Amino acid sequence: MTDWTRQLSIFNPDDFNEWVTLIGAGAIGSSTALMLCKLGLKNIIIYDFDKIEPHNLPNQLYFTNQVGKNKAEALKYVLEQFGEANVKTRGKFEKDSEIASRIVIVATDNMETRKIVFNASKKASIFIDARMGGQVYRLYTINPQNKEDCKFYEGTLYSDKEAVVEKCTERSIIWNIFGIAAEIGCQLTKVLNKQEYKRYIVRDYVNTVMEYE
Repeated sequence: MTDWTRQLSIFNPDDFNEWVTLIGAGAIGSSTALMLCKLGLKNIIIYDFDKIEPHNLPNQLYFTNQVGKNKAEALKYVLEQFGEANVKTRGKFEKDSEIASRIVIVATDNMETRKIVFNASKKASIFIDARMGGQVYRLYTINPQNKEDCKFYEGTLYSDKEAVVEKCTERSIIWNIFGIAAEIGCQLTKVLNKQEYKRYIVRDYVNTVMEYE
């Protein structure tokens, strides 16, 4: 049985029996899922239909012998090795999919899915969108029940055709991914503890810049 003593003054998982819906089990999704379990939020629904490939191993939390396996199922196994994970897996998140979880985290690599997931998250109390490009990440922590938050977030959405495509050798690095997962954990802790949090955070490691709103 896990002993949470050393973090209780910061976050007590026994106060929250939350289900978290995580869309995407790739770079951001896999590290975020582990962070959730280590934080004590072990009830997770993971959506991903993709399979693990060799180029995923440097930046995603999978074992080498999991290459070729479905990411959601493989991540469930990884989380179960680390602790008391209670994980349900799903395939592709479709337009007519419903989200009952109070917490929704989207960690996909395309904008169209973000739009679909956000529209399905209107009953959630917190919606977190993590975006990454090379050595920069952006994090949106939105209350879908707040009209101003929704208007702000919808203004950040664009088509996949408008997205900037990074060079193949500059798309992902593990410390940036861990940075995003850490920020998600911090923001989520503040939300659940009813503390002030930031609606928008951007971290640019190249220019040593961090901005927030």
